[in-house]
Amino acid sequence: RLHVFSAAGIPSVEPAAQFDELAPDCESPVIVGNRLFGAGGGGLYCLDAKQKLTEVWRSSDETFREYTSLIASPDKILVTSLQGKLLLVSARNDKFEKLGELQLFEGEAGLYSHPAIVGGRLYVRGSKALVCLDLDKLD
Repeated sequence: RLHVFSAAGIPSVEPAAQFDELAPDCESPVIVGNRLFGAGGGGLYCLDAKQKLTEVWRSSDETFREYTSLIASPDKILVTSLQGKLLLVSARNDKFEKLGELQLFEGEAGLYSHPAIVGGRLYVRGSKALVCLDLDKLD
């Protein structure tokens, strides 16, 4: 749901727009420019926030069938999956484009922790290990 705020900062009671197919349970959507990215309902969705949440694209990649966490930059989305997979997705294209993929953990079945970025490093905690990636060296 997309709510608007009055000049006094009070949100509207009724949503200005709604997209029922995206129904995240515990995943938090992110916004890049005018686009909203969210996982839920078996896919990753890119919606146009300025056009009443119209769908720009949807990916049904198996990574998005269960819990994922999203981190946004001005042009990319970093996704971690429940099975310990890390994906990099373009936030600029008008179709789904996977820029990279890395399996961080083998045999992981419950990666619910949200990753953290400190400086140029990404930290991801699995059930039995902690992974630190130097993002500056991943170009």
